[in-house]
Amino acid sequence: MVPKKKVNIRDIAQKANVSISTVSRVLNGAPHVAETKRKAVLEAVAELNYQPNVAAQALAGGQTRTVGVITQDISNPFYDSILRGIRQGLDGSGYFPIFADGRWHAAKEREAIETLIGRHVDGLIILGGCSPEETLRYFDAQAPLIVIGRDLPALRHRCLPLDDFAGAYQATQYLIEMGHRRIAHITGILSHEDAVRRRDGYMQALLDAGLEPDP
Repeated sequence: MVPKKKVNIRDIAQKANVSISTVSRVLNGAPHVAETKRKAVLEAVAELNYQPNVAAQALAGGQTRTVGVITQDISNPFYDSILRGIRQGLDGSGYFPIFADGRWHAAKEREAIETLIGRHVDGLIILGGCSPEETLRYFDAQAPLIVIGRDLPALRHRCLPLDDFAGAYQATQYLIEMGHRRIAHITGILSHEDAVRRRDGYMQALLDAGLEPDP
């Protein structure tokens, strides 16, 4: 069986009796196209069941309509609600996420960022991580990025920090107000900034209540 020929914009132009440039302008939503020509192009698109080549459009327009999202461990439940929020935020926008893992390792994170930029994503969302600030500034010059869960002075306009100190402080304070005095804290990896901030919030709440932390 001979494969069916894929319809292209030349076929649309011939069917609608317009120029290829007119077809391109209609498909890209450009203004200043005569209504009769726009209608003819759209009717030809429907009749020929034209399916645009997304990759070709991306190359021509300089956009891939994709957003790179880097977690540290995509299987970790901590990231689940954040990733669902990102997907919901992109719904209906025409943009789609591409996920990668940094694994809390600077070299792996850099490799993931370089891979996504190599795929010409239109932007990056980085959840946590341990890449040096200078590294992120370098990549920000190549693709706009947002860093969630970190507060980087030179990229403050690109950061959505989480107040880990306040969260741990409030949680510990709540337990103290409930009458508890022997309160344990599972610290996490102390090379991670967020783990240190949570530990500090826990300890400060104990000290403010007149309780000595028990190591």
